[in-house]
Amino acid sequence: MIEDLRIDDNFLEVIPCGILMIRDNKIVYSNKNFIDLLGYKKKVLSKMSAYNFIHPEDRKRIRTKIELLLQDKIDQPIDSFEFKAVTANKETLWLKTFNKVISHQGKTTFLANVIDITKTKKEIKKLENWNIFYHKFHNSLNEWIWEIDKNGIFTYSNSAVEHLLGYDIKEVVGSSCIKFCSQDKKSEISYKQLREKLSEGSGWKGKKVYAKSKDGSVRILESSGIPVFDKKNNIKGYRGIDRDISEKQKTYEDLKNYKTLVENSQDIMLILNPDGTRRFVSSSIKDVTGYKPEELVGRHFTDIIPQQEVKRLNLKWKEMLHSDETKFKVVHKLKTKSGEIKDLEVTGINYIEDKNINALIATVRDVTEAKKTENKLRLSQELFSKAFQNNPLMVGISTIEEGKYIEVNESVTKILGYSRDELIGHSSMELGIMLKQDRDRLSKILKSKGEIRNVEIQLYKKSGDPIDCLAFGSIINIGGKKRILASMQDITEKKKAEKKLLDSRKMMESQYKSIPVPTYTWEKLGDDFVLINYNDAAKILTEGKIANYLGIKASDLFKDRPSIIDELNQCYNEEKTIEREMLYYFKSTNKERQLDIKYAYVPPNFVLVHTEDITERKKAELELVEARNRYQKLFSNSSVGIAVVEPNGKIVEINTALAEIIGEKKSNIEQTNAADWYVNPEDRKKAAKYLEETGKYENFETAFRHKNGQVINVILNSTKINIAGSEYYQTTVHDITDLKKAEKKLKKHQQELQELVEQRTCHLQKEIKERKEIERELNKSLKEKEILIKEINHRVKNNLQILSGIFELQTNRENNKNVLKILLEGKNRIKSMALIYELLQLSDDVNEINLSDYIQQLVKISKGTFEHKTQNIKINTNLEDIILPFSRANPCALAINELLSNALQHAFPPEFEGNKEIFIYSKILDNSKIYIEVKDNGIGLPKNFKLDNANGFGFHLIKIIVEDQLAGKIDITKTDGTTFKIIFPKE
Repeated sequence: MIEDLRIDDNFLEVIPCGILMIRDNKIVYSNKNFIDLLGYKKKVLSKMSAYNFIHPEDRKRIRTKIELLLQDKIDQPIDSFEFKAVTANKETLWLKTFNKVISHQGKTTFLANVIDITKTKKEIKKLENWNIFYHKFHNSLNEWIWEIDKNGIFTYSNSAVEHLLGYDIKEVVGSSCIKFCSQDKKSEISYKQLREKLSEGSGWKGKKVYAKSKDGSVRILESSGIPVFDKKNNIKGYRGIDRDISEKQKTYEDLKNYKTLVENSQDIMLILNPDGTRRFVSSSIKDVTGYKPEELVGRHFTDIIPQQEVKRLNLKWKEMLHSDETKFKVVHKLKTKSGEIKDLEVTGINYIEDKNINALIATVRDVTEAKKTENKLRLSQELFSKAFQNNPLMVGISTIEEGKYIEVNESVTKILGYSRDELIGHSSMELGIMLKQDRDRLSKILKSKGEIRNVEIQLYKKSGDPIDCLAFGSIINIGGKKRILASMQDITEKKKAEKKLLDSRKMMESQYKSIPVPTYTWEKLGDDFVLINYNDAAKILTEGKIANYLGIKASDLFKDRPSIIDELNQCYNEEKTIEREMLYYFKSTNKERQLDIKYAYVPPNFVLVHTEDITERKKAELELVEARNRYQKLFSNSSVGIAVVEPNGKIVEINTALAEIIGEKKSNIEQTNAADWYVNPEDRKKAAKYLEETGKYENFETAFRHKNGQVINVILNSTKINIAGSEYYQTTVHDITDLKKAEKKLKKHQQELQELVEQRTCHLQKEIKERKEIERELNKSLKEKEILIKEINHRVKNNLQILSGIFELQTNRENNKNVLKILLEGKNRIKSMALIYELLQLSDDVNEINLSDYIQQLVKISKGTFEHKTQNIKINTNLEDIILPFSRANPCALAINELLSNALQHAFPPEFEGNKEIFIYSKILDNSKIYIEVKDNGIGLPKNFKLDNANGFGFHLIKIIVEDQLAGKIDITKTDGTTFKIIFPKE
């Protein structure tokens, strides 16, 4: 808990970010970081309105948000927003706040964790236009980041490989990874295993790999890799990261030389195996025990321990084996070779769980003489009268039965205000110093426990003023009589201070818990740090699992991230704030997140760690890089000439199209000034004036000079842009030289045309008269043709009906079922075509029909044709008015007829049960396509049915009509019956 931190009112002052509290439109608290950030004096800031420091553009928006938050209940989820602020120096900063509504001093208060993101905003803005930091970032890492394809060939490497293995990036990319793999059998992942992982698509993490350096030496790397998949989810390679752990590995190997380092130590050095046998004993053992090292190595450590100590030490040994503590200290007795009993102090480090050491290393010191001296001191007694009288505590001796004072020290008289004579012979109850209930409570404790320790009671001075005390008491023997020795410690001021501190700590605990950024408190204990507290945001980030890590050591939690421990020590030792970004893997949630880490020292021995999750921001930055690359391609490949120019005319960047217009190489043009392109210097001055006054100009016509000396006519459009805080002009250049030539020709033609117009003017009236006469003749001819077309349609319809009648006669005389089926289908198709001509005959326009009218008529005809099969079949239609030309309507009609006939004949066999329904639906899509749907809820088509392989002539005819004649598509759905969907162009 935060009460255990022993912090004071300056706790929030050391948090490495701004803290702001707002209530009733006022700033009720701001820490030093927030004040330093804005540059206002604290008094000025406290008198300002809560929103005056916010930029006017954002003030109303942020005020509305904060007021809405204050209207909600306390302990709502953490919220955040970004806005611009104005400093005391009138500078503009971008701030980001993580917000929460808390109860402070009994009132609803807005609490914000304020972070300066001005730099981030500028970086993102710059990234939108010129960001190229991604490559530099990779190459600034100490870890080797690489990518290989599915054949084990390196496709990417950062520059870390240069200091790790001594190879240049160019020597790595394109080479096989086997080139860098040592054949050392200690490697935890070999090239063969790597090939297997590539084939199965699995990854690895924290594997030890022995790699060959360019100079022939072997480096030990800790390797992790994940598979990379293409868009079809096929593995295309691996992406990984390796870090050098050679020095760490060397540390373990150096332990082998431990014997040499400790042989000359005056203390006894031991190394014990997990079973308790001695692995190593230093030569100094002989001076203390009389045994030579070789007499003890390989034997159990209890072999020279007195029998009465063996059981206790065996239990202590088991406790150390199963303890997470690495350091220990034990005092025990030892029997020397000569039989003498000595006292020994054993201190050591437990490495039993470390597979590289797997032993307990201990230092043994002879403390026999020290123990004797301690016993002498304990046995020696000294008269306590001086201590009694000079004790700052109130000390008194009283009888057990009546509780009457027989002696008191000076502190009693000074604090309570009574003289010694007023106290001796009287009890505290008689004088009103102690209440009866307190006297009874102390008596009960003394009777049951034999002593009184740290019991809080209240005493009353002679003046009647109460004081808070801690009571201590025991029964002593004086002159053969039992008496009560009691002492009272005045803790009145301490209680007041504690209450004030408790109130302060409760407020700070609330503030600490409510800080919207995940925050962790580490306490320095010895050479390590221990996690002792965390806030609500940390609980949310770790999905509540952070509680499992409370009390864990930093050395255990960050075994694979020693840099974090280094940063904790740096912050603690230098007593300063450290900030950095890192990719961190959360063991609590098994998630990997990008974090902005801030370490802050808190006296006397704490480090606060803020961890802001910036994963989404990093993703956004990466997306901006990709967007910039796309825009760069569009810029380079644009067919219009484009240039980015500084206000002084210096060329920043141009595209290929502009280089071709000028006739110069792109590399040469970028070293020139835009003023050099103008044929007429006055045009350049005029353009510059437009830009200065309005920030842009449009359709500015001028002339450039080509490299070969030719004059090029161009139209310029320019506008002012801002890139990373600097002003530039973006100018587009259109080559209109050919257009100018065409204009000259056009003027010549216009002159010639003018002459022709004048010649034709005198004949115009005559021609108009002749044209009116022709129009009358044409209208007369057109009416005659319409009558003729209707007559033709009528005759075609009659001929088709005659054909239908012939088919009808033939069916009456035919007994073969297959032939009858063919005749019936032919008859139905002829009727569908005849219906088209009948509708054309009735239409006002002889070349168009309404598809809705046609389908309605076709439904009636089909019911009559298949009357013997259409009993109880309901045909539903939902049709838009669609007008089609005859060329599209005729094949469309045939296709609909085939689909409807097929549904009526085959969808509902005699054994079919349930409602029998057919649906016909039509509409226009995007004003350019026709959509037609014919659906039934019948028995459906076979599961393996495909239109391309259908045997029936009807399906073959539908496919030809839709795909070839209508240039459309047909889709078949075989769920809950059969659905045919046809889409084809309207024209």
